[in-house]
Amino acid sequence: MDKNRLVKQTRTALLIYIGAIFIAMPFYAGGTYAIKEIATSYNFFTNFLSDLGRSVSHSGDINFHSSFLFNNAMTIFGIFYGRFIYYMPNYIGNTNKNIAFLAKITSIIACLCVIGVALTPANILSLYKLHVLLANNIFFFGGFGSALFGYLFLKSKIIDDKYGWILIVYGISASIYIYIMFFWTKTMGFCLWFNRASFCSKSNLFNRIFYKLDDC
Repeated sequence: MDKNRLVKQTRTALLIYIGAIFIAMPFYAGGTYAIKEIATSYNFFTNFLSDLGRSVSHSGDINFHSSFLFNNAMTIFGIFYGRFIYYMPNYIGNTNKNIAFLAKITSIIACLCVIGVALTPANILSLYKLHVLLANNIFFFGGFGSALFGYLFLKSKIIDDKYGWILIVYGISASIYIYIMFFWTKTMGFCLWFNRASFCSKSNLFNRIFYKLDDC
């Protein structure tokens, strides 16, 4: 496939994706995982991005316009970027074929997960676990694939090194996000539980000695 045409179409799909996301935000029907009763507007820091794709928002309101924009944008981006990834190794030059193949496979899986997130709104209980799995795998496979492509770009004599560093930075950022979401939060939760348990045990001892109480 013609390289310039491929790049132009992928860039157009990316612009459509970004534009649709920003347009969808004001149309979001409201609410977050923590605040369900009040129809709060979409908040970048308290809402997940995929909340825009819910057919029914956290507040219980119909979220048609936002979900229509978000889910179509995700599907378009996943298809066009997946196609771009498929052909990309052909334009890098002489590189390690094994690494290039692994980068292609992992990145295409990430693109399929992007499409999958659009097809599995989180508000549908039967699809919720699948939605979460697909959303998480975007970062797992996408971050790993980006880091591999970044390495290949740096080794290539055709691609500017800055694109390689951009992909590596994205891969590192995805790793940090994964650590925060899956390990740091669990560690903090355990610490909070341990501190509470420690406090309760000390309180129980004090209460039993002075007030003869059994509960914390």
